[in-house]
Amino acid sequence: MKLAILVSTFLAAVAYSSPVEAIPKKCSCTTICLGLGQVCVSVPTGKGCKDVCLLPAFCGGIAGFPCEGEDEICVDDPRDNCDVKHGGADCGGICVPKKLLG
Repeated sequence: MKLAILVSTFLAAVAYSSPVEAIPKKCSCTTICLGLGQVCVSVPTGKGCKDVCLLPAFCGGIAGFPCEGEDEICVDDPRDNCDVKHGGADCGGICVPKKLLG
């Protein structure tokens, strides 16, 4: 019985779509982040793209980890090759403040 519950929980997690939002590939970082451990995320705005340096907090992945803050959204991690729009339902992401996304 426990095995059946475990298997059904696993299958539900696999079927779960990733909470990671894709960032359009037309935006790419041109900024070098100087803060220790920071990564550059380029987000689309109404006037083009905006580079943002931030400390990455992991979200998404196969377990669908949410961002801790309600004012944050999980976006595709630019440091990996996982593509959210092409079979990457398990892609990991990083948390970005929603206000940066428009």
